[in-house]
Amino acid sequence: MKKINVALKNCHGIRDLSATFNFNKQNSIAIYAPNGTMKTSFARTFKDFSQGEETSDHMFPTRQTERSISDEHGKELDPDDVVVVSSYDEGLQPNELTSTLLVNPNLRKEYEDLQVDLIEARDDLVEALEKQSKTKQDIFSTLSRVFTGEDDRFFEAMLRIRHEVRQLEGPLYTDLPYDIVFNEKVVTILRNPEVQSELSQYITRLNELLDESTFFNRESFSFYNATNVTKSLSSNGFFTANHSLLLHGESKTRSVTNESDLKNLITEEKRKITHDESLRIKLDAIEKVLQKNADTRRFFDFIASREELLPELANIDTFQQNVWKSHLKAQEHLFEYVVTRFEDTESRRKTIEEQAVNESTQWEKVIDIFNDRFFVPFRLSAKNRHRVILGQESVLELTFEFEEGDETTDVEREELLKVLSNGEKKALYILNVLFEVEARKAAGRATLFVIDDLADSFDYKNKYAIIQYLKEIVNYSDFKIILLTHNFDFFRTVKSDGVVFLPFVETSSVMASGTGTCLVL
Repeated sequence: MKKINVALKNCHGIRDLSATFNFNKQNSIAIYAPNGTMKTSFARTFKDFSQGEETSDHMFPTRQTERSISDEHGKELDPDDVVVVSSYDEGLQPNELTSTLLVNPNLRKEYEDLQVDLIEARDDLVEALEKQSKTKQDIFSTLSRVFTGEDDRFFEAMLRIRHEVRQLEGPLYTDLPYDIVFNEKVVTILRNPEVQSELSQYITRLNELLDESTFFNRESFSFYNATNVTKSLSSNGFFTANHSLLLHGESKTRSVTNESDLKNLITEEKRKITHDESLRIKLDAIEKVLQKNADTRRFFDFIASREELLPELANIDTFQQNVWKSHLKAQEHLFEYVVTRFEDTESRRKTIEEQAVNESTQWEKVIDIFNDRFFVPFRLSAKNRHRVILGQESVLELTFEFEEGDETTDVEREELLKVLSNGEKKALYILNVLFEVEARKAAGRATLFVIDDLADSFDYKNKYAIIQYLKEIVNYSDFKIILLTHNFDFFRTVKSDGVVFLPFVETSSVMASGTGTCLVL
């Protein structure tokens, strides 16, 4: 970007302007325009260009507008490479671009990579659990809520139950239709004290009958255990290998030589128990409560055929936890990988966060420039610096320490603006300009800055600070600067201080309000 060719017609207040800005000798050029309309229209036109917006002539909207801004090769500039700094914009604050300033960008990348690997491990587990449980619920938040009571603590939940999952001999409940049993309407009813009372009475009677059973007992060989034993023996070829079982009751023994015999035995024992009149009455009472809607009726239809699960419903929350532990046991390799990855990630994450807190950032450099050079009744600091470094938050949040005599107090930006003078507000605005400049410097991005009367209305000290900063950035090879001003004193100052130089410029300008003149340095 050695030259900028500008050709404007009917752009805001500019009737016609053609100029070539030559940056071969120095990176900055100043335009002195006693007609304020000219410089304002020039800045607005470049701002339209930088934002990808069309330009028009607001005074004569029917006139055809032409706008060409190109480099020495005749190629149009990239709008993202053009920054217009208006004289004052109270709403301007640090944005996501300016919040990418980092002394150590590798720190953020490592942190983000840790999170990516962990999320991938989590997603693999969640996908497997979705297929296995056939649930349509959000497993991530469901598991978090079941084991921690909160929706967003999935990894902490997995770590908390790791030992319990390891201790399980095998998955017990993976065949349950999860969305039928743990439907929200069903769970609400099962938590009802009246339903809990009926369930408690049912379980009490069931345990009495189990104690009277020849081959069942409530501690180690319930309905559910017996059913699972049958499945396990059959699937592992126990009977096809001509093995047999010898079941011992209190008064007799029974030999079982095939799967059919075992199923018949279990059916006989269950019939003795489930046909008990008092137990049947309790089950009918539970059924009555569960006939309220389609979801609860569907649940009862299922549970009526799986009466061995009824005792589990006495504490629905514990049962839900046990069901998920069972699913996790079935996916133990994925589960263990997630927990191990989380432990490793947490350890490194904490180390990186501690390092991030101690990192010196270019934000602080910008803030130090502002605090050291500009004269205002407050000092700045970055409130969420290390969180932005790590990508946890995208925009920098500033804190303001207001000073009055020997007393200081922290105030919000909006409150601060209410008590600052216009000059002090403009000084605060300069901070945002510093952020923009330093962000582009850190990115090594070639940029054309069009600066419109930045030092206007400042007191002597702050105006001098601006000039000194401009003097520094014009020495940065990737930056080209066009300074606009209608203040001739400022114009002479920036020239005498070596901020700008006198190039060869071919320019002609006609203003909408009549013939306009400008002096280009």
